[in-house]
Amino acid sequence: MKPVVFFDIDNTLVKGNTQRIMIFNLFKRKKVSFWFLFSNALWLIGYKLGFNNKIEDVAKQTRKAYQIIKGWKVNDFANILDEIFQSDIKPRIFKEALQIIEKHKQEGYEIVLVSGTIDPLAESIGKGLGIKTCLANRLYEENGIYTGEVENRFVYGQGKADLITKITREYDWDLNNSYAYTDHYTDSPLLSLVSNPRAVNPDKKLIAEAKLRHWPILIWKTTK
Repeated sequence: MKPVVFFDIDNTLVKGNTQRIMIFNLFKRKKVSFWFLFSNALWLIGYKLGFNNKIEDVAKQTRKAYQIIKGWKVNDFANILDEIFQSDIKPRIFKEALQIIEKHKQEGYEIVLVSGTIDPLAESIGKGLGIKTCLANRLYEENGIYTGEVENRFVYGQGKADLITKITREYDWDLNNSYAYTDHYTDSPLLSLVSNPRAVNPDKKLIAEAKLRHWPILIWKTTK
């Protein structure tokens, strides 16, 4: 069995919210409207304040938001995301995260990105960092065209832990010798799955839980 390192993306691997970065770039490219940009910004503010952190809230917003890509070509969107990664996401990656990832790779761990973002964005980030396995919310496609629908399993909160538990045997992962790095209290179920949980730049609720459960707390500030 293989030991694994599970890495959240937003505010753990990357400083900030990568979907916000993506949407702003799509707006600059005139791929989405100002109203789409504004409405998503308002929702993200509410999320950060803790008003819509339940999985049903995230699922509803994700389904609603990504109807916008109905009819987009999968390859075209992937190319745009690769450009966004290089220009706006890569410079925001924490140096400490890269150092930890490299250390774990040398130790023989498999690195897995696990995020509530959409799978093409997670895969673009993974590709840029040489990480092959990414668990994220999957967008449906038919014949290389996005349908505007999102798969009905949400990789968020308890959903992250449930998905990992479900596929662990298939991937031959050894959770007893694995690590998880994440910043948000909703990822407590993920942190509880592994023997080496790490709270990175944690919010107040996760700080409290980490202290209660004696989980190490890491503060990362330096970006590339």
